[in-house]
Amino acid sequence: MRPIFNPSLVNGRCGDPTVYVETLFEKHSLLFDVGEIASLSARKIQRVDQIFVSHAHIDHFVGFDHLLRLLVGHEKTVQLYGPAGFAERVFHKLQAYRWNLVENYPCDLVFAVSELETQNSMSTTRFRLRRAFAAEPLVSRQTLAGVLSDERCQPRSSNTARPALLLRCARRRM
Repeated sequence: MRPIFNPSLVNGRCGDPTVYVETLFEKHSLLFDVGEIASLSARKIQRVDQIFVSHAHIDHFVGFDHLLRLLVGHEKTVQLYGPAGFAERVFHKLQAYRWNLVENYPCDLVFAVSELETQNSMSTTRFRLRRAFAAEPLVSRQTLAGVLSDERCQPRSSNTARPALLLRCARRRM
């Protein structure tokens, strides 16, 4: 039986941590951390619809700008998951650029950023290209046993001093 998930370490063992997970029979993929991603093809990056960031150190998040550049102009929603304070970091990255020409884009790019506040709750903030990526806080919601996404990934507790998400992927049974 062929595996449904095809993970690959983007930058090798010594480069910025980024794992690209392609899914068989589906037109989407996942990223675990967003270190340098220039070696990924534009086609692969444009398939990404879920990103899990363990923490916002530069080596885990520097590739976000490259991802943003390749997705602007495409109708897409990308769900990002990260630790507490992550939405503010995404907001600052998005606000570092000037968005005065957004009306020229025929498509809307949306980032839905969810941050794990406690083991059993997370809040989500939406950023839309058509609104110059202004922050739109959405309702907080409870998580079931720490499950962030009901599709595949679940956080585990971290024993480190810095806030971080540790993730585990499992095949969902149908």
